[in-house]
Amino acid sequence: MKVLYTLFVMSLTFFSLSSSAQYDKDNRLVQFLETSKLMEDQFDLVASNWLEKSAPLKTYSGVQEYCSNSEYRTSVDKTLKEIHHYDSLILISLEDPASYLGSNEKEGKKTLKDIQEMEEEYSVVNFIKSMKETCAYRKKLEGNSDKLRRATGDQSYDGQVLLVEAELRKYLNKIDRLTLRIDDHLHVLHINN
Repeated sequence: MKVLYTLFVMSLTFFSLSSSAQYDKDNRLVQFLETSKLMEDQFDLVASNWLEKSAPLKTYSGVQEYCSNSEYRTSVDKTLKEIHHYDSLILISLEDPASYLGSNEKEGKKTLKDIQEMEEEYSVVNFIKSMKETCAYRKKLEGNSDKLRRATGDQSYDGQVLLVEAELRKYLNKIDRLTLRIDDHLHVLHINN
């Protein structure tokens, strides 16, 4: 009902405004409202896409692909940006408890906590920074690969590769878990359905 009312008010506003800049702003708001009605389904798709993209990154060959292939790197980064975009839309919706059915305040608070952790600790900027550090370490590792292949244990090339994979797996698994938890919250809250 609130969405219909908002659309009605926006259409009246549109007719009373002649500025093209205002029209663009109103048009973006209409697009947001249309998008938010399908937020659960769209977040499902984005979350699924992220899980597909993050899985190969948990391997050294995935890291090599990310570091050397700008198209792949851009695709991964863009998918994470989409998750953060939806996080922002969810936050906007949670500011108004009427936008989700059942007024499940406890679920709303859990959602806010998970989104806050995602936004602060696993932001796109932090992700890119972490991946740049990993790529720099990979480059150093490859540069010393002949020497490291003669070493043993965790100082060997294979040991270092395993350490890189373990660190990335830990980092990416946390993003995966937060993404899935936020997705689960959306299905409980039914935001803007």
